[in-house]
Amino acid sequence: MSETRRAERRPGVPLGRPFGIPVFLAPSWVAAGVLITFAVAPYFSYPSTPMAPDYAMAALAAVLLAASVLAHELGHSAISLWLGIPIKRVTLFLFGGMAEMEREPPTPAGEYLVAVAGPLVSVFLAGCAAVMASAAPDGGYVYRLAAYLAVSNAVLGVLNLLPGLPLDGGRILRAGVWHVTRNRHTGTRAGVRGGQSVALLAAAVGLLRIGGGDQMGFFELLIAAFLWTNATALGRRAQVLERLERIDVRALVRPALPVVASLPLAEALRRAVEAGQRLVVVDAYGAPSGVISGHALAAVPEQRRPWVTVGDVTRGIEPGLVLPPVLTGEQLLERMRATPATEYLVAGADGEVQGVLSAHDVARALDGRDAT
Repeated sequence: MSETRRAERRPGVPLGRPFGIPVFLAPSWVAAGVLITFAVAPYFSYPSTPMAPDYAMAALAAVLLAASVLAHELGHSAISLWLGIPIKRVTLFLFGGMAEMEREPPTPAGEYLVAVAGPLVSVFLAGCAAVMASAAPDGGYVYRLAAYLAVSNAVLGVLNLLPGLPLDGGRILRAGVWHVTRNRHTGTRAGVRGGQSVALLAAAVGLLRIGGGDQMGFFELLIAAFLWTNATALGRRAQVLERLERIDVRALVRPALPVVASLPLAEALRRAVEAGQRLVVVDAYGAPSGVISGHALAAVPEQRRPWVTVGDVTRGIEPGLVLPPVLTGEQLLERMRATPATEYLVAGADGEVQGVLSAHDVARALDGRDAT
């Protein structure tokens, strides 16, 4: 990866910006829409064979179900915005939707409010659809569509309350454990274990249905795989965040060895290895003027390094490459994302250079390994 940010790819087809939030439809939803259409069409034609109008109503049901999922996610988003937490995007995909927050709620209460908002919206929509069904003529298209949406939203709300991440119930569980233990990461671990347990339960149900000749059990297996994969990924992320909070920039800083840009690269590297220090390029007055670019250094074959100068692999000092030693782990990552590089200069408030911070050492700390 180059030392400049790459453009982020869109997660799907843009649908609009309600509340200023970008909404996307992932390609996987198309497959879900087709499956729903063909699965629901017999419901609209019962007891007859589905015809074109029945498939049209089933397609409309699929679209309205997607709109219901969007409303569910916007429920999360509205509370998040109310708490002052921006939403990066909302994406509708094969197994539902996801509202991506820029950061996590800072308190268990905030976590609970954001989590419970989505299921409450789904239950509200289920109630509205049930009222509509009760007012429509029995057996007609309007009645069947409203009844389908009532049941679907009720199921959506209830299933999301199962106590396991990444489901809303897992976030509610995390909020509860976080509140009791005063530790967010303990809450996350509880939610991850809950998610994995729900995944195993879904897999068991799927296998039983398949064993009984019901091929719809494969759908439960897909859900189980989705839940297990995402819960496990959230568990790994929680481990990284826990290590992130323990990062001490001062403990990761390497002593700096000043060299001039005209020095042969091979000689500069020899001195750095011998001294056990990192190189910092200085000008004629001894003031720091650059740091080594790891990408440029890697591009120089070892046999050519005696004929290449340090200046050829140097990246000039810019504001983002100079870091204070008092950054928290989260602040450090934000600064590194803003100015990607392989090495950074660490300087105190008085401008005195304290050493060089390597992105490699930060990565090893996040992996739970000692710097080498």
